[in-house]
Amino acid sequence: MKKSLAAILTVVIILAAFAGCGGKDTETSVEPLVNDVASAVVEATAFKDSLSQLEGDAVFNIYNLEESQLEDKAVYVGTGATAEEVAVFKAKTADDVEKIKAAIQERLEDQTFNFQNYVPGEMTKIENPLIAANGNYVMLVLADDSAAAQQAFDAQFTEK
Repeated sequence: MKKSLAAILTVVIILAAFAGCGGKDTETSVEPLVNDVASAVVEATAFKDSLSQLEGDAVFNIYNLEESQLEDKAVYVGTGATAEEVAVFKAKTADDVEKIKAAIQERLEDQTFNFQNYVPGEMTKIENPLIAANGNYVMLVLADDSAAAQQAFDAQFTEK
């Protein structure tokens, strides 16, 4: 009798433990459109400059990437008076994610060269970029305060 009671209690405890772990999350992961992610980040972030979205192959003029590495892209740049920028990429593979991160580093080096003597005040943004990733998505934000950009980016990957 004691053995069967102990066995029943053990089973009940195990089932209770699994039941506690099986609760539904209120948020689930989603795959948003790159343009939606970039737009949300631009809208949520305070910029001094007016940002415009680059069209077509213009992205490849400033980022050392190949179209074959990307599922999609959205890049917003300032007028040139500031280094402000938002770039969101969706890589085709995990290897391409690393290539995108390398291309972002090259872009930051280019921007350092462009702004260090032209507008030295912009170097803070370039030296403190927000580089975020979620799965195959990679984002660069150059702004004075990137906390809102990070929140907007993260929010795009959860269902509401």
